Amino acid sequence: MSNLSELSVLQQQLLGKLVGLARAYYAEEAYADTNHIMLLSLQECLITEHSSIPRLQSILEQLKETKALLTPNCAMCNMCNRTHDYDIKQFGNSEEDVQHIKLLLLFSLHTLAHFVSVQEDKNSYEIFYKGLFAFGEDWSVEYLTPIIKEIGQLLLVEFTQQYDELPSYSSYDTPKSIAILLAQSIEAQADCMSKIHADTLQHIANRVLLCLS
Repeated sequence: MSNLSELSVLQQQLLGKLVGLARAYYAEEAYADTNHIMLLSLQECLITEHSSIPRLQSILEQLKETKALLTPNCAMCNMCNRTHDYDIKQFGNSEEDVQHIKLLLLFSLHTLAHFVSVQEDKNSYEIFYKGLFAFGEDWSVEYLTPIIKEIGQLLLVEFTQQYDELPSYSSYDTPKSIAILLAQSIEAQADCMSKIHADTLQHIANRVLLCLS
């Protein structure tokens, strides 16, 4: 297996465990500080300039340990699947329009994760857990779209503060306009990210926009 292929497999596992963490977060069996590892994992769930096999393996182990602290009873029980990790094969079995909306959801969360500090208000993290939980559910486009709109409004605030030339829309309240916002952000950040990271994000943005056109 090539290095890039192994990275891709690890990132799929990372996404599955992130969804599992969100499910455990809503199970509320115990308290654990999940925000730091959640943000770090979201930043790494797409190929970036920092991606490496040892780094992803380390993050996966941290995610596993954190989830065990959050739901200690679930760690010893397989009676139900309420906090199970997400099987990425389920994504491939979804309807094509749902796949594209979920890609946009993941892309949006990945981008927003780079703006949020671990010192921020607890409420700042709720949208991440909500989005990750939704990614793992068998929900329709109609159920997923309001969550993407909510993330889009948060991204609009962040981008307006960061980049003088953004946005070109006055409001980002549709999946297509949010995909355009994200595509614009890649161009604005091009000098700050590796080519492989930029290409990965641009590919997702183009795929989503093609589907939504």
